[in-house]
Amino acid sequence: MDSGNNLPETQETYWRWGVPSLILGVVTLCSMALSYFLIEPNMVSRYEAMVVEARDFELEPELLANPSPRTIPWFASMRKAELAAERLMVHGPLEARYRRMHAEVSLEIDRTGKQILANISPDASEDVQQYKELVIAAKNRALESIRSATRLEGPDATWAKLWVLRDDLLKLRQNCRDERMRVPTMIDRVVQLSNSIDPADIDELLGELDVQYAYQAFPFLEVSERVNRLRSGIARLETSLSKSIPSDAGSPRGLITRAWLVEGLAGIDPPRAIREAREAIVEHSQVMQRMSNEWSSEVKIQAIDAFFRCLMVVSGIEEANATVLTRVEEIPPEDQQLLRHIVVASELRALVSKAAFPEGAHGEILSGSVLRSMLRFGSDHSEVRELLDHYYDGDQAQRPDSLVELLVVDAQSTQDPFLMVLDWTKRIMDRRGERQQGQDESLPVCSERDLEGFVGLLAYWIQKSGSKSVPWEGLGTICESFHRAFPNSLDLKIGSAVLAMRFQKWDLAIGYIDSIGANSPNRVLIDGLLQEARKRSSMEHAK
Repeated sequence: MDSGNNLPETQETYWRWGVPSLILGVVTLCSMALSYFLIEPNMVSRYEAMVVEARDFELEPELLANPSPRTIPWFASMRKAELAAERLMVHGPLEARYRRMHAEVSLEIDRTGKQILANISPDASEDVQQYKELVIAAKNRALESIRSATRLEGPDATWAKLWVLRDDLLKLRQNCRDERMRVPTMIDRVVQLSNSIDPADIDELLGELDVQYAYQAFPFLEVSERVNRLRSGIARLETSLSKSIPSDAGSPRGLITRAWLVEGLAGIDPPRAIREAREAIVEHSQVMQRMSNEWSSEVKIQAIDAFFRCLMVVSGIEEANATVLTRVEEIPPEDQQLLRHIVVASELRALVSKAAFPEGAHGEILSGSVLRSMLRFGSDHSEVRELLDHYYDGDQAQRPDSLVELLVVDAQSTQDPFLMVLDWTKRIMDRRGERQQGQDESLPVCSERDLEGFVGLLAYWIQKSGSKSVPWEGLGTICESFHRAFPNSLDLKIGSAVLAMRFQKWDLAIGYIDSIGANSPNRVLIDGLLQEARKRSSMEHAK
């Protein structure tokens, strides 16, 4: 049977259905073309304009210090900009510049938003309080965009790679030892980017890494190899400074570069190191007195550390400490530990310089004063703990990379009071507090500036209290002597109480806590310790 003869289509049917279908297809194609060539570019342009407008939105300085409802437009603008940047990333997933836009907006939210939130009073309006969620994890969102941009191509991808490189370099500055050989790896990464980065930046980065490598405590380097590295680093840094366009008067970049130059010169050309450090201090002192709110916390950390190192060469460790202590509050709380650890690593490199180049600019620095400073800034730093472990365990310069030899008392140590105190604590610990005839157990002469070092030592012993190598007998004698020297120190009392509790000396801990005045700060912590000590003491007496 021929079914074709029974089809319902007629010539009119094709006109009735075919022409409308053709018209619909043409309209669809026109709509797609209109969307692709006009609507989408217009939306992209609007999104880009929103991002640019938000980045140019500047808050008045007084609004940063005294947030008010007037800060709400800034939060609203940045929120819209972040959403616009996210839409752009969805629109162009292979466009690195959109990821850079999102990262820059998120970094601005992190930088300025934290400054605003730090000054918001508890009774601030709910409209301001609700924007806390925008600031939280803003930096993590920025890092995600930056790291994803590094997998793309183009100048914005290169920007992202350089940003990640500088961030990794900053974290690397926390260490003086390099067991994982990360410095050579970082040098290779810089060289790989050499075709995409400004030559002055390449010389600066490689020069800094050469100086850091030369002063590393581990792996151990012979003096000749250190000298070669220092000369290479100095030459690169000088080239970078000569190529660099004079920076803005309010920028710390020149200070940061010159601080590395000073550190390199400290080992092989002390007079010039001192001269360069003095010039850097004079040139940038005004900038450091009023650090700009536009600086990121990473830039502030590098600037503070650079100023600290220059002052350490010119004026000594005490004045250098002051520049950190007076500026640490300008760093967000979550980044303050990074600052402290970077400063401690700079001090460790100064000790390496002192050991390798006794005639250098760091040759006259007092080892005890440096250790006291490190305990003040970073008693939790792994390399400080390791140094003290070797010292108290009797590892006296048995390893070529050890800095313990700098802590050994000799004929010159009378000029180093804290080193004398450290030696006294070691003798007390070695004989486990036992009194020996003819042995003087009195604490050596010390001053108020040593107090922070004593508190740092207590923090170190609290961390070590689980080790059998730390005897309470010696620690008890040391704590008593510290208290006789500084009977009004709240930190010493709290530290001694916590240490006593770690060794289950409950009654002694109660005595330390009871001696704290009723109006002292940290009452919640103090009352909690006292309650715990009394509870444990009663349980022990009830046995």
